[in-house]
Amino acid sequence: MEDGEAIPSMHVKLARPDSYRPLATAIRFPHNAVAMSRWSWLVIVSLWAMPAFAHPIGYSGMRFLVYKDKATAILTIHTRDMTDWFPPLKYPDYVTDVCKAIIADPSDLLDIQLDGKVVAANEKRSSSPEVGMIEVDLTYPIAKMPATIAIWSKLLVRLPAGHQQLLYVEDMRSNPGGLSGPDLFEGTLSREEDGTTVDIPVQPLVAHGPTSVPFATATTQTTQPVAQVSVAQNPVAKPTSDEWRSRRWLILASLGALLVYVIFVLRGKRLARRPLNG
Repeated sequence: MEDGEAIPSMHVKLARPDSYRPLATAIRFPHNAVAMSRWSWLVIVSLWAMPAFAHPIGYSGMRFLVYKDKATAILTIHTRDMTDWFPPLKYPDYVTDVCKAIIADPSDLLDIQLDGKVVAANEKRSSSPEVGMIEVDLTYPIAKMPATIAIWSKLLVRLPAGHQQLLYVEDMRSNPGGLSGPDLFEGTLSREEDGTTVDIPVQPLVAHGPTSVPFATATTQTTQPVAQVSVAQNPVAKPTSDEWRSRRWLILASLGALLVYVIFVLRGKRLARRPLNG
């Protein structure tokens, strides 16, 4: 090319071979990795929250046994429904501490009226008959057999919304040493309907069928006066098989979600460091 000659213009078009695509993918992938990490954490949180949403409506039980000279209320409540009532942080030795606290004032649990007159419990006892369960036994004296007994379950307002209490009122007068007696009432109590009035027949109802365990004897042996209340519980509390299965499933699901998160993060970093192929 001689001096003074114009340099011809050249139009160069750089092709983008397929080998460049991983770079574009790597550039976009960290953003996707961040998004996927957020989804992974969302999955983990959702898995941990699933047991709370899947928790069925709580149930507790109350047997109210009517004898000739007394009436005994036997309450059974799951500890899982008592955490708002008795916060675990306030009761470190949960079962023992709750057993002591729950019977401090029996009038906070039940209001019993015989022919319209309030009667106070003269015996009280609490125990843990099995893992995750609290039992409270309250005994009320009966000087004269009433025509009606009104039962107000005051503890229902302290339990979760939707909780239901199964109530069985049994006539033990004809067989005070029996395991159970004929039903005087059977129903369900709730926050909206937390009480009922039961008619007591003049003549005791006759139980049909033999009983194998003398319920009254067992209750008398484990019940003490109000001034000398004891707390009984299982010395060793082991998770049930259902609890172990639930825990294993939750752990495996959480590990799986965490593994997905780690894979996406590592893959994003590897692609971001991949050099551009010429």
